[in-house]
Amino acid sequence: MTRMRAQCFGFVSVELSACIALLLLPVAMLVVSVPSWSSREHAATVIAREAARLTSDRWPAVDDVEVDEMASELATNLGVDPGDVVVQLSEIADRGQRVRATVTIRMPALHIPGVGSIGQWHWTTSSAVLVDPYRSR
Repeated sequence: MTRMRAQCFGFVSVELSACIALLLLPVAMLVVSVPSWSSREHAATVIAREAARLTSDRWPAVDDVEVDEMASELATNLGVDPGDVVVQLSEIADRGQRVRATVTIRMPALHIPGVGSIGQWHWTTSSAVLVDPYRSR
């Protein structure tokens, strides 16, 4: 019995190292990335909502530059690089129709705090607001 134990000595340390390298580290990196995804998703939702509201309020004189400035300011305030956000507005033909703002934001595939981001994917959301049917031009 003593010989069997002597031959298996040190095997647990190899399993522990493999477990940490193959299971624990990838799961930890995923857990660290999830808050970044959630905050960017929230930022895109807020920017889409506010862009649709601003466009509805400014109808019929919608200024794309004003919408882009508002989106950049909101992105900065929400901790997102304005270059990671793209805002697209639908065409508005008349009163009583909906204006839709679609926001696409770049999401890091893996985000390690203090180190940086690796890879990317894009997430898109939209918001629609009705242009007041009784407002004057």
